[in-house]
Amino acid sequence: MPAKSRFTRLDAFTKTVEDARVRTTSGGIVTIVSLLVVFYLVWGEWTDYRKVSVLPELMVDKGRGEKMEIHLNITFPRIPCELLTLDVMDVSGEQQTGVVHGVSKVRLSSYTEGGRVIESSSLDLHAEEAAKHLDPTYCGSCYSAPAPPNAKKPGCCNTCDEVREAYASNSWAFGRGEGVEQCEKEGYGERLDAQRKEGCRIEGGIRVNKVIGNFHIAPGRSFSNGNLHVHDLNNYLDTPVHHTFSHQIHQLRFGPQLPDDIAAKWTDHHHTNPLDDTEQSTDEPAFNFMYFIKVVSTSYLPLGWTEKRSTDSHSILPTDLVPLGLHGQTLGSEGSIETHQYSVTSHKRSLSGGDDAEEGHKERLHAQGGIPGIFFSYDISPMKVLNKEQRPKSFTAFLTGVCAVIGDNYDPITHLNAIFSHPSTLSSVSRTYSEIESYQDQLDDEIDGLLDEQRTSNQEAVERIQASKDELAELFKKIEDVRERAAQTQRNIAEMTADIKQLDNTKKNLTLSMTALKRLQMLTTAYEQLKVLSKTRQYRECAQLLQAVIQLMAHFKSYRSIDQIATLSRNVSDLQRELLEQVCEDFEITFAKGEVSQRRGVLAEGCHVMDALGENARSRLVTWYCNTQLREYRTVFRGNEEAGSLDNISRRYSWFRRMLKVYDEEHAAIFPPYWKVGEVLANVFCEGTRDDFKGILSRTTKSGQTVDVNLLLLCLQETLDFEHSLERRFTTNSRTSIDTVTSGSDATGFNQTISDAFEPYLSVWVDAQDKQLSSMIPKYKQQPPKNPEEDFNSQTVISSSTELFNFYRQSLNQCAKLSTGQPLSDLSKMFAKYLEQYAQQVLLFYISEKPSAGTPSRVPSIEDTILVLNTADYCYNTSNALEEKIKGRIDEGYKSSVDLQTQADTFMGIASAAVRSLVRRVEVDLEPCWREMRNIAWNKMENVLDQSSYVAEVQRKVRERTSQIVDLLHKQQYARAFADNFVELLANAYISNIVQCKPITEVGAEQMLLDTHAIRSTVLQILSPAPPAFTKRVTSAFAKIETLLKTLQVVPSPPESLITAYLIHIADLSDANFRKLLELKGIRGRNEQNQLVELFQMHKLGAQYKSSLVEKSSILTPLNVTGGGGGLSTSASSTLGPSAAVHGLGAISSSAAASLSTANLPGNMKFDAAGFGNALMDRFSSPSLGGIGTPREGSGAVTPPPDGMLPSSGAAGEAGAKLNENLRNIGKFFKRDLGGFGGRFGKGNSGEDGR
Repeated sequence: MPAKSRFTRLDAFTKTVEDARVRTTSGGIVTIVSLLVVFYLVWGEWTDYRKVSVLPELMVDKGRGEKMEIHLNITFPRIPCELLTLDVMDVSGEQQTGVVHGVSKVRLSSYTEGGRVIESSSLDLHAEEAAKHLDPTYCGSCYSAPAPPNAKKPGCCNTCDEVREAYASNSWAFGRGEGVEQCEKEGYGERLDAQRKEGCRIEGGIRVNKVIGNFHIAPGRSFSNGNLHVHDLNNYLDTPVHHTFSHQIHQLRFGPQLPDDIAAKWTDHHHTNPLDDTEQSTDEPAFNFMYFIKVVSTSYLPLGWTEKRSTDSHSILPTDLVPLGLHGQTLGSEGSIETHQYSVTSHKRSLSGGDDAEEGHKERLHAQGGIPGIFFSYDISPMKVLNKEQRPKSFTAFLTGVCAVIGDNYDPITHLNAIFSHPSTLSSVSRTYSEIESYQDQLDDEIDGLLDEQRTSNQEAVERIQASKDELAELFKKIEDVRERAAQTQRNIAEMTADIKQLDNTKKNLTLSMTALKRLQMLTTAYEQLKVLSKTRQYRECAQLLQAVIQLMAHFKSYRSIDQIATLSRNVSDLQRELLEQVCEDFEITFAKGEVSQRRGVLAEGCHVMDALGENARSRLVTWYCNTQLREYRTVFRGNEEAGSLDNISRRYSWFRRMLKVYDEEHAAIFPPYWKVGEVLANVFCEGTRDDFKGILSRTTKSGQTVDVNLLLLCLQETLDFEHSLERRFTTNSRTSIDTVTSGSDATGFNQTISDAFEPYLSVWVDAQDKQLSSMIPKYKQQPPKNPEEDFNSQTVISSSTELFNFYRQSLNQCAKLSTGQPLSDLSKMFAKYLEQYAQQVLLFYISEKPSAGTPSRVPSIEDTILVLNTADYCYNTSNALEEKIKGRIDEGYKSSVDLQTQADTFMGIASAAVRSLVRRVEVDLEPCWREMRNIAWNKMENVLDQSSYVAEVQRKVRERTSQIVDLLHKQQYARAFADNFVELLANAYISNIVQCKPITEVGAEQMLLDTHAIRSTVLQILSPAPPAFTKRVTSAFAKIETLLKTLQVVPSPPESLITAYLIHIADLSDANFRKLLELKGIRGRNEQNQLVELFQMHKLGAQYKSSLVEKSSILTPLNVTGGGGGLSTSASSTLGPSAAVHGLGAISSSAAASLSTANLPGNMKFDAAGFGNALMDRFSSPSLGGIGTPREGSGAVTPPPDGMLPSSGAAGEAGAKLNENLRNIGKFFKRDLGGFGGRFGKGNSGEDGR
């Protein structure tokens, strides 16, 4: 055996000798099973050691100045995106109104169509692109609102959104943007109407301060009004479509979304968002949904992370630099995550108020008013949830567990045997026992100390609670004592003041008694004095005392049960009746004896007494006076007497004028002015006279007699003149327009009209107005457009137009006072008839060429044409205003019969003709230049110059004449219309002259191309600055010329090059057009042309050209290059002459009139603007159409037929009606073109952009 070492005695695991060990089969089996169990338990210890668990902790949130992200996805099926606004505000004072960053609006189709996605766009809705169409120098109006600070152009509102923001900054409602130029250009109202039935989904994220606040989605743009947050609800509530705030919250979370791999790890410690997949519905537009949210900050710390490390890591980058959606998870899936959880309660209510009676809670009332929408109010919890990953076991605990599995169970006997392993160690048993006992006593002492400490702390807490209870009891006792002393003090004060109250009541009663006795004394004294004064007829003093007596008597109404008071009241009433009869008797006697002038003072004082007696007394006296003054009139002018007939109507009015003169001189001073005795006298006279006239006219018609028209008109005219004189006398406020007719509620006392008797016979009056107007139109036609003695002004109108509408205004005023029924309807139709005649026979005549014997027709001057244009514009606006005035005055049943819109369109046709006449003036000036161009030998030209000789003259005349005309057009819409028409005319004239210059060599075509560029640059300067639309029109018009010249510029050798150029530039399949091109180039030989045409037919069918070619080109098809002089084709050449331009106008239809509207003439037509009016007049006066006028020289018309061969008046009327229809059609299209120039027609200048 080896030698024993010194540690042998410390061996606690003694071994038996090998000979004593016996190995058995059962022992081997047990050993194997034990090993398997040990391995299983060790593996369990290892997995438990490696497992990571999440330990939630609650701590105070120490973060400061942090931000928080809110992510939302909400669908609104019954409100369009255009109406929704997202606002955010918090208690720190920060507001985010109309949030546009990080959030998108997704337009959805109507919920009845499934709510499919239409379009997704950012909330700023392309604000940058909204102003791209504007002129760089354009500065839009903000309409009295301050320009927004973030406007693209400082001080301007160039877009509809900037105008809306300006209105919001001024706390103004915006609506649909009617009358706002920017919104009308961008189609804001139309876009809003188009989206009315759509839905919307708002999705995205916003970043807010981590403080208490709210965000809400409500209709309309928001703005602040004082301390109130207000939304513009006009477009939400004022709509034919039923909008509601029914919604579905697909997702609402605070903070970043956990990735799927991380979310699976924290499933037990992170609840889902409670508002996800929430749906709310309502049928009321004025409804409010509110969600009250409690937000709790939550941190997720991976293994090895601490709260401090997480805070430091997330604060490295400033919040502004962290992309939206990554706040709180900037370190990715390996780092910590800072997010939030929340709980929520909801509430909804109708903004119209009411209660929850339907739900069985009548006591639950809802406030009225508020903003419809959904509101999310969030509160931040001061606590923070910390979810930390950590291992439940340390490595030491793992080793301990493994050892416990592998090692034997602890056995104290074995341990004692190990300590006392040798007999020699038994001597230390006592010492070992003492140490163990000492250690046990030490443990007992520690346990007792802990128990004593716990008992002591509990006792102190009990004592403190008891002391608090005693203090509360003492406090309640003191409160009760104070209450008892207060009640006692109140009783003492009541006892002390009882006597004072009694004295106050006594004093009050004494005061009332003394006042009543004083008033009674005053009443009796005044009554006695009044009796004395009435007997002596001192009416001035009587009036004063009578007023006092009546006022004092009113105080004693409640005392009439007392006999003395009742007697006094009867005496006062008797005295009032005596005074009334006495004053009336004085008036009767004085007027009967003719002593008015001598007793005028007494009678005037008597009127004061009647004033004091009241309204009935005053009315009795005035009625007596009127009957007395009109007694003679009723006797003399009886309806069945000769003096009362209609022939003597002037005598009636003369008599009453004399009566008013007598009243003014002798009687007016008697009556107080505010009695308006003159007005009452006039009313009584007019009422009686009207009844007389009604009886006379009724008897005349019943007897079968015919009313004399001349006599009736004379009577009506004299009656109207008489009524006007009375109006001027009794009306203090003059009328300033035709719609200010005096009504019964006006201040004047004169309200009776005699002319009502003639109302059933007003058709005769209307016929008289018709005759007067029929005589005015020829007179207007003979007058010159402008008085030769007056200076020309480009903004004036022809004086006859204002005279005509003044006549209309007076006639309407007279007729409206007589009748607002059928006569007024007939008058409006008469107005329409003569408006058409004024347009045809006066305005159109002014801009027509005037024929004269033996001399050429005279073209109207530019000044006359400008006056006609201004007058047509004035008549257009005034016709519309006149229609509105008539509709405002006429009875409801006749409003549909009033229509002057067709006449307004006729004036638009005149305006179109005037614009074309101005274009014709420029064309006449350019004719010598074109003649010079045609005289150039283009087929012999060898060198190319900067420009041809005729170009400089064309440029000069275009600049001079167009600038003169544009300066005279004070409305920019007309300047634009003139410019567009001139561009089309110049382009067509240039092409026509190119055809007449054939043959043209390649050098000649190149020279023409340079000339074209020079002329185009001059044309672009007509409007300064040139609007983009005008520049586009010029480019398009001259592109046809350039296309033709570029093709002519190609050398025909080899022939394929010419054919290729033709297929690229002209791009048509027509062989005839190709031959026209060859004619222009001078290739006239039949064989040479046939060879080129055959080659052209082969190339045009090639795959590279076939898809891009058309049947006939619009450039070459109208041209006629085979005639002697060249030019336009036969079908188009008929339109070249002045009269032929619209020779077939009498048969034109409304659809075909579009071709005659501004800037819409065919590209091959040289339109003769001055000849437009001549053609119309020739058409109207042509014998073939029944006209009776003399045709102009040179028009090709034949002489009038002999007497008896003239057409019927019906044929002439039919021709005039056809002319009117064509003028209206042209006017409609011209008005449409003006509307596309960026301005509103008839409203003056619309800014430079309109040009």
